[in-house]
Amino acid sequence: MLKKLAVRDLTRNKVITAVLFLFIASSAALAAAAALMVAELSSSVSRFFEAAAVPHVVQMHAGEVDQAAIDDFSASQSSVVLQQTVEMIPVSAGALRIGSSDGGRPSEVMDNAFVQQSLRFDYLLDLDNRIAEIEPGEVGVPVYYKEQLKLQEGDLVRIVTEQGEMTWRIAAFVRDVQMNPALISSKRFVLHEEDWTALAGHIEAREYLITFRLTDPSLAGGLEQAYRAAGLPQQGPSITYGLLRTLHLLTDGIVIAVIILASLLLIGISALCLRFTMSATLEEDYREIGILRALGLPGRWIRQLYLGKYAVITVLACLAGYGVALPAGRLITDQMALYMGRTAPGSATYLVPLGAVVLVGLVVLAICWLMLGRLGRVSPVDAIRTGMAPAAGRVGRAPAIHRSRLPLSLLLAAKDIRSRLPMYSLLCGVYVLGLILLLIPQQLLHTFNSPDFISYMGAARSDLRLDLRPSGPLTDKQIEELDVSIQQDGETERYALFVTSAWQVVDQAGETETIYVEQGDFRVFPIQYASGGAPEQADQLALSDLLASSLGKQVGDQVVTIAGGVERELTVSGIYQDITNGGKTAKALIAASPEDRLWVTAAINLAEVTNLQQKRQSYAEAFPEARVTDMQDYLAQTLGGTIRQVERVSLAAALLAVIVGATITGLFYRLLLAKDASQIAIMRSMGFAAWAMRGQYMTRVTLLLTIGLILGTCLAGVGGNMLAGVMGARFGAAGIRLLPLPLAVQLGYTLLLAGGTAWAAWFTVRTAITERKGVRV
Repeated sequence: MLKKLAVRDLTRNKVITAVLFLFIASSAALAAAAALMVAELSSSVSRFFEAAAVPHVVQMHAGEVDQAAIDDFSASQSSVVLQQTVEMIPVSAGALRIGSSDGGRPSEVMDNAFVQQSLRFDYLLDLDNRIAEIEPGEVGVPVYYKEQLKLQEGDLVRIVTEQGEMTWRIAAFVRDVQMNPALISSKRFVLHEEDWTALAGHIEAREYLITFRLTDPSLAGGLEQAYRAAGLPQQGPSITYGLLRTLHLLTDGIVIAVIILASLLLIGISALCLRFTMSATLEEDYREIGILRALGLPGRWIRQLYLGKYAVITVLACLAGYGVALPAGRLITDQMALYMGRTAPGSATYLVPLGAVVLVGLVVLAICWLMLGRLGRVSPVDAIRTGMAPAAGRVGRAPAIHRSRLPLSLLLAAKDIRSRLPMYSLLCGVYVLGLILLLIPQQLLHTFNSPDFISYMGAARSDLRLDLRPSGPLTDKQIEELDVSIQQDGETERYALFVTSAWQVVDQAGETETIYVEQGDFRVFPIQYASGGAPEQADQLALSDLLASSLGKQVGDQVVTIAGGVERELTVSGIYQDITNGGKTAKALIAASPEDRLWVTAAINLAEVTNLQQKRQSYAEAFPEARVTDMQDYLAQTLGGTIRQVERVSLAAALLAVIVGATITGLFYRLLLAKDASQIAIMRSMGFAAWAMRGQYMTRVTLLLTIGLILGTCLAGVGGNMLAGVMGARFGAAGIRLLPLPLAVQLGYTLLLAGGTAWAAWFTVRTAITERKGVRV
């Protein structure tokens, strides 16, 4: 009889079984795909770093280099295994042509430099993750440009200078362990020694990467401090192994986080669906369960019967999800494979997604076990006599109909929802989770596309940004020339200059650490602060989030700094977000000492933004040593790949939310109408019109939708900001907040979910309640 009950239930409720199978399989597939991406990302970064022999400390420098002093320093440091200084020839975007025509000019956002292949470590790799071998007449082009400009091997790269033109053929696309991510606005091209020497005769400017390999990457901070204390070349930012790894993980990590969120929400929806279907099934089988109990079968046996049935569905669904996730996950990681290489399938490729699938299965079975716990409380006498489970969902006393001024249909719908609140709350929960699944990816995409997102990358919002980083010390004359040029430009609405200098700060252990401090008028282009505000007095200092965390400081605390040989104790006025220059920066009003100054930045707003590109080109010609950036273009170039991936994921999430909402609504009403069949027949015999009864059920779904969408909108705002804060904390922007969608856009997405759900309800109810037969289920 036990086996007969199980087989009968599966064959009787084919649609329910199929929907439940589909949801569990989808949850398992998403969880497995996310786990596979995490495993692939971690493995790809590790293998890439190993193949390229990643440097653990990198000091960028523009100016002369005393290699003998660097060698002496390296010999004095027991943690240094290898040291290498890479000489680079910077080439402006205006002089560089990539591709078969002039149309392949790189964006001004990126700083481009030509180097020779490294000899000891920090190798530039080809697409097979082997050290790129470049012959005379050939060039290795960053893989970033392969994607951006749709390049192929055999295309040409040209440099046009006053001394002439040089041309090379693209022989390889190279992965650069230092500058691979699009977030890093510098890129290296590789030339053969002969061609590099020839190019050096055309361009005099030089930049250097002073790199170190250590016995242990965790010692990078100590070496960085020792290097600063030694007074060695440091006319530029420095980065460490930890930051390099974070930047490589960040781009794909955002997409993984969205997929994990979708997986968790879908698991929650599947749990609600499972709870509802199990409740309906147990209620239908209540008389048979009572008979089994009367015959003396223990409750645990009956529980094992149902658990076994759902265990079969869960195992088969999880296996199907696992089978789909492996090829789908590999497709999703194509972007990752382009930038870091595809790792050969190993045990982690199969075991990590399998672990995620097993976890999903265990969650589903745990829900089943909890739901089946009430079988031990079934009374055989009551079950056989009534054939119905006790009405545990009835809540309080409903108001009398004649005393209410509400429309009758609305009042009856509210009374029914109240009387069966636990059942209806499951459907409402599906709407809440569905709207969260729809809105959060859209909010994330909207935030990335917003001009205000630049404030989380270390800069205030402006039309143009000009970075002047001279090859030698930054002089008063250079700052004055820049100031006068912008001030006299009649098209400038407002502007501000910010001078960045190198200071030392005393950490919690009493050691000094070098930071980059920006000085200027922070009122002209204000930024958002996670706490506190910009410095307003000379004895105040604002810290980036990562620096504040590293120093253990909060707003109002004291920080000991050393600038220009003078030690000062400053008060922390605010904490802001920043991922530039290693994420450890500060803002102060104290004028920078000439010997500490590194570079100057100008933020410019134009009176008319219609001539933005023309004005950008004008400043680029006036200040050839500077990089002039259109801030919108900067976001597109650095986050374009991530934005495109999030667009695809958000579209899939929106479709999934609508499909899930419509499917579960149809399933819910199918079971509800079957349960209410006798009541509907009685009402039809009393003369109720079919359209009136259909209206009753549609009023219920309208009420549930309204409540669910309101709750979902509120929770999406809170949950989205929590997710953004967790992700942002990984790269120094813990206070990042998702921007709310424009009202029209949010309303459109909400109506999309509501429309799909309402259509499913109407179709199910209209099919079931007919004019001629009364009810057909």
